[in-house]
Amino acid sequence: MAIIKPLANFTGEYMCIVQTYASIDRKSAKLKIIVRESKFDLSYYLNGDGYITVDCHARDISPLPELQIRINYELFETETPKSVQGDNGLYNVSLSGRIRKDQLESPAMIECLLSIPETNYNKRRSTTYYGKSRRENKPSSTSPASTLSPNASTTHSHIVQQA
Repeated sequence: MAIIKPLANFTGEYMCIVQTYASIDRKSAKLKIIVRESKFDLSYYLNGDGYITVDCHARDISPLPELQIRINYELFETETPKSVQGDNGLYNVSLSGRIRKDQLESPAMIECLLSIPETNYNKRRSTTYYGKSRRENKPSSTSPASTLSPNASTTHSHIVQQA
């Protein structure tokens, strides 16, 4: 079976049935269509109250992704992610958290992890916090990294480029 020019709304379970005079055979598979994010960024800034705010954003992505922020490889306690689905069916998702500046050892690696459940679609942005440096009070820069990890389920993913 081949699906030509799949669209984001083609996500679902597909079944192929072959019948002869002697027998019937059927196979099915789940297909999840992924629309890649148009933007994925991570930043941090120093607040005037001694806290550092970390923000992670993904824009124009489908299906709804999960976001996590990690500091030095440890899961960082954050607010509940905020998401909005646009008229085009794509999601804008953001996640923020605050940490006291004196709780961060310098340098500290800050990461945002994006994943789409039930697929092997994963991306990462990272930056480094350097205590008292030229970066204070300025948004940080991020470096991209993406990985596709093995997935043992029967869900297949297809990535659709945005028009």
